[in-house]
Amino acid sequence: MKSIKNFENHYNTLIRKWYRSKYKGVAFIKINGQKPITKTMPEPYYGDIQDNLYSVLFLHPTHKDEDKTYLSRRSMASKLQNLDYAKYAKPFQQLSRKKFHYQEERKWWIKKHKTITMLFHKKKNNKCNDIFNGQLQQKWFLRKPFAIEIYPWHYKNWGQKETYYISSHQSLYQEIDQYVITPFIHAIDKSNLQIGLAITQEAVKILQKYNFKEDTIWQESSHKTIQDWPTDNKGKKIKAKFTYLKIEVRNNSPKDDDKWTNIQGQTSSEASSSFIKVLGIKATTYGELPNKIFWQPGGVICQILQYIKSH
Repeated sequence: MKSIKNFENHYNTLIRKWYRSKYKGVAFIKINGQKPITKTMPEPYYGDIQDNLYSVLFLHPTHKDEDKTYLSRRSMASKLQNLDYAKYAKPFQQLSRKKFHYQEERKWWIKKHKTITMLFHKKKNNKCNDIFNGQLQQKWFLRKPFAIEIYPWHYKNWGQKETYYISSHQSLYQEIDQYVITPFIHAIDKSNLQIGLAITQEAVKILQKYNFKEDTIWQESSHKTIQDWPTDNKGKKIKAKFTYLKIEVRNNSPKDDDKWTNIQGQTSSEASSSFIKVLGIKATTYGELPNKIFWQPGGVICQILQYIKSH
């Protein structure tokens, strides 16, 4: 049995090791031949795991030259009180502070968050409204996500071979199970949307390593349940891929908000059971979620969410 406190302590310990340049017990892997950038603070997660609008799973933080400055040891020492990463991450400062210390990252998150919350605009013919039985609330626009990285260290490029490395390193596989996948499941359960988002198909492959089962795939060449797949100016269908995944989870203490059961663990015969649902997204271009047109109220994403909610 793991707890939220255990989750927070795990990453607080990682941040302290990073700050003191003492990496004993820290697992490093090469991705596409790259080593992690240890001069930059790892960013394992952002947001409130217990209270969020939606939850997002990423592979790992990417890296820009500006990161060396704004996430350097000198810079973060004044922002991490007592090197407590949990307190630093919980407010999701990129969406909270107008003077967040790295404006480019703030702009990126504001853009993506706005794209997702477009789903909840109260407009005519908004099929997303049907998903939530007409109970979409204006205050949802003020709520924030929870985002977690499969691997918290920065790399210069998105990796393509994480699945191999994770499955071939048993200790890393177990660590990700306990401190990434299981918390991600918990965060989804606590979210308003009740559906997680996994960005890139590599993240989808990794979830499949942890017993998430593929239910349906939507893409430009096969979309029987989707009406009016978006096209570009030349009338060609826009490339994108969406994968619906789900996993049955059992919890023998569902009323205890501070604890959860490892998804690989055994529970009693009296345990409750439910499906956790994730929408896997392959971006059409770097950093998109994907093309904004998919997220129009009543559009493709709403139709996909409607399907997922009913299955």
